[in-house]
Amino acid sequence: MKRVLGLIILVFFSNLALAADEPAAESKSVPPSLAPAAYQAAQVYTVGNEILLLLESQEQSKASVLVSSQVENAVLLGEMDEDTGLLVEQEFADLSGARYELPRSKEELLTAIGLPLTAATEDQDWNDLLRVHIETALALSPHASRLVFEALGVSMSQDARAVLPEN
Repeated sequence: MKRVLGLIILVFFSNLALAADEPAAESKSVPPSLAPAAYQAAQVYTVGNEILLLLESQEQSKASVLVSSQVENAVLLGEMDEDTGLLVEQEFADLSGARYELPRSKEELLTAIGLPLTAATEDQDWNDLLRVHIETALALSPHASRLVFEALGVSMSQDARAVLPEN
């Protein structure tokens, strides 16, 4: 019963958070992101014993992800052990209120992670560079950064790489 009550409270507060952040009637133009992604930003919220990632898209649509569910799935699938899962959940709990936004250009990404703008990078490197950016921006472990990366829904298909902005 306690777990069900926690989920009801979590859904209530996440709906309040979504309603409070509704965009104004006017439309804002958002510059294109580094890579096509379902969402451009993630914010961490702690509600009771639950940790919620609130995801925002360029169109100002929002979604939420329960971190505990994602960690539980990763443990069940053998992607991480239970001890690592507990550490990942603690990392997110310590980040309550933190916000992450995807870089808007290749140059912004390279600068943020300390690489020169002339760094030679292969197409397949961009996923790794984005994950490093998440790790450094939020001070997360690789396991935790993977959860954020996957929640944002970054797509690095061949078609997506063809439209990456240069600045």
